[in-house]
Amino acid sequence: STTKAKEQKRRGRAQAQKPHSSVVSCILPSQSPCRRKERERKMEPPGKATKRPSSFFIHVIVGEIQNVLSVMRHNVKFSSNADSNLVYALKSLRKTLSPSTDFPNLPATKYLKPFLDVIKSEETTGPITGAALTSVLKFLTLDFINCETPSAAVAMKMIADSVNH
Repeated sequence: STTKAKEQKRRGRAQAQKPHSSVVSCILPSQSPCRRKERERKMEPPGKATKRPSSFFIHVIVGEIQNVLSVMRHNVKFSSNADSNLVYALKSLRKTLSPSTDFPNLPATKYLKPFLDVIKSEETTGPITGAALTSVLKFLTLDFINCETPSAAVAMKMIADSVNH
């Protein structure tokens, strides 16, 4: 009976060390086959995965400018003071961008700088900073910046400096 108990105990440890594959996929969903294929698709360069027109990127940037300005308008400081440098920088960027803007040749620093200035600013509140951070995250998630982007290295350094500020 002691050998049976030892044998059951040994089997229990062996099963605990090698969990069933469905358990692994529940605990670690990134290891499931569906997630693996999804990850591989996301790793393709933006030009090859989907042929997005230049206007798509411009519309996303303009939309993010609108989002940040909307959150800023809810703050008393920025709703009454439309002459703020942060508001001015975002609005002037919005005016310079048009659907015909050649996005692939647009330096990333040009459209990132107003958002990064909002993030670094001492006069912005948490929701405003959060909106700007979300915008930058969206740019990174949608692969606005890659090795072929003009001034990509400088842009990535600017992002790192702003987030660590």
